Amino acid sequence: MDVFQEVTISELPDIRAAVNSGQRVFSDVVALVRAAAKFKDWLAGIDDKRAVTTEYCRDVSRLDWADKLPPKSIRCLIFWVLGIATGVFNPAVGAVGSAALSAADYFLLDKLIKGWKPNQFVEGPLKKFLKIE
Repeated sequence: MDVFQEVTISELPDIRAAVNSGQRVFSDVVALVRAAAKFKDWLAGIDDKRAVTTEYCRDVSRLDWADKLPPKSIRCLIFWVLGIATGVFNPAVGAVGSAALSAADYFLLDKLIKGWKPNQFVEGPLKKFLKIE
């Protein structure tokens, strides 16, 4: 775990240091533990605990089927065209539909189709928790 921490969050303190600094409180730790549920499940699934860093790098760099989809700009164009097509019958619905489809593609589609990877916890809640001033 020391090697994993050194590689993934090398310039940040550990959780104990963040709490001991007084800039994080117990409720912050509870929220972090809740956010870590999937990460803990992922960690429990690793057979050789000495290979955590290797498994992390492998899983983070894994290409899913979603990575083979057209680039985001082409997908955005596709959703925009679909929105315009809905506007053929009702222009107001088409404008709103186009905006909604584009927003759904931008904010939701990638997260939904790519699934969860361990760096979503490390780069998100963990690093946010450890960044103290």
